[in-house]
Amino acid sequence: MKSKKIIFKLIFDLCMFITLMLLYKKNIISLAFHEIAGLIVLGAMLIHVLINGNWVMAVTGKLFKKGFSAKQKVNWIVDFLELLTVIGMIITSLLINKRTFPAIGNHRAVNPYHFFLAAILLVLVGIHLGLHFSFIKNFIRNAKKTPLAGKIILVVSGIITGVFGIYSIFTTSFLKWIKTLFVNSANMHMKMQHGAGGRPPVPEFSFPNLLLLFAQMTCIALLFGIIVFVIQVIINKKKNKTQEQ
Repeated sequence: MKSKKIIFKLIFDLCMFITLMLLYKKNIISLAFHEIAGLIVLGAMLIHVLINGNWVMAVTGKLFKKGFSAKQKVNWIVDFLELLTVIGMIITSLLINKRTFPAIGNHRAVNPYHFFLAAILLVLVGIHLGLHFSFIKNFIRNAKKTPLAGKIILVVSGIITGVFGIYSIFTTSFLKWIKTLFVNSANMHMKMQHGAGGRPPVPEFSFPNLLLLFAQMTCIALLFGIIVFVIQVIINKKKNKTQEQ
């Protein structure tokens, strides 16, 4: 019964993750999809964080006590930042909404904040995954022993994902989203809306573009997850060596 709940949770989280990755280009499917699916996913993420409210409250009471797990402290910080970012994304999504809630939306001045929060959310989701890679790894290991070939495939896949994630950071709008609050917002908004040539982008739906966007955003998020996971492995190895001595 417990394993079924875990599987359901993983499937639900995977669906949220896939949809979120497809929202990082507003016209990749349609503007209506971007607005509606965006609010649904952000609402689901907010509920997801609030469901873990008991854990968050329990950790909050022990946060500054001596001997408390550093990993749990980091988990708390990441969850708290995710909560703030998701709330900020919901507010800015409503304020820049053009189709679904036009009466309260279309405030272009809010766009830079929306772009910035979107980039931060991508990083936080990646870090969140990295902190839980060990849980996923242990679940798979308990379900079925991974052969050596499978481990090699996982390592190679991780390297490829990391390399493509670095490449995607510099070839997508990710860095522009991060910079958007620290440069002239009007000029940045024009560039992001109209491109270098000054013309509005023509939305053209295609599966190759959809898959490319998913691969780019996923690899950027997983890059941060891999970094966090590697740091955890190094720290654990040092702890084990210290205990052995």
